Formats: sequence, structure tokens, C-alpha cells
Amino acid sequence: TLDRSSAASDVYKRQHPINCVTVEQAKLFCQAQGKLLPTVAELEWATRGNVMRTYAWGEDAPEGRACFGSGTCAVGSLPKGATPEGVLDLAGNVEELAETGSGFVVFGGSYKSEPTRLTGKARRMSTDPGPTVGFRCVAR
Repeated sequence: TLDRSSAASDVYKRQHPINCVTVEQAKLFCQAQGKLLPTVAELEWATRGNVMRTYAWGEDAPEGRACFGSGTCAVGSLPKGATPEGVLDLAGNVEELAETGSGFVVFGGSYKSEPTRLTGKARRMSTDPGPTVGFRCVAR
């Protein structure tokens, strides 16, 4: 018989960002895709563009554009939050791992962040990422 709660949980997990992984696990996942974790400079450019916009989408308030509050949102579920270049989910949902050359930092804000912290900022990690930190892979 099908365990409906398990099936619903699997669908939920496939639609939401990956989190609760170590830096090593994130690196291995990206390498298996023929990609790498992004650098801080790459995430900064993707998020703020060459005009240094406040938020990934521009200057408008985050409500309806970024996932913040009670938990993660399905990836791509807030299209108003896309950058002018079409990149989704660069604010809210989960902070993202980024390389610095000498280690890793987390970039941006998560679903637990205050709306004013959803701008493209990096901060040092003290331990492996938890539930508010995820990652994306880039091709160079």
C-alpha cells in the first residue's frame, strides 16, 4: 500500500530547495552535474547586476517576491522575484553557499530573515550549514 504521508513528503522535498547538507556534499553534487559552487562575486553579480540594485528584482518591497516567514517555498514559485535577467530565488528561501577562495560563506537571506536582510550580502559560516542554508550550482 502507498503511504500517502510519505508520498506527499517526497513531492514536497522535490519542489523545495536542498538544505541541511555539508559543504562537501554540496560540492560533490555540483561536480556530479559538471558544475561548481558559485563564488561570492558570481552570486553578487547574479543578485545585484551591474547597477547594484537593492534586491535581486530591483527596488520594490520583498512581499510577494521572496520567500520569508514560516518556511521554505517551492523553487520558482515567486516569479515576481526574478532578476531582470530571469534568475529566480536569489532572495529568501535559503541562504546560499559561496566560495571565497579561502573557504565558504553563506550569501543572501533565508526564509527566517527579516525582509531587510534579503539583499545580496555574504557572511562567514562558523559550522556546516543548517536548515536555512542551501546551494545552487553554476557552469563556468
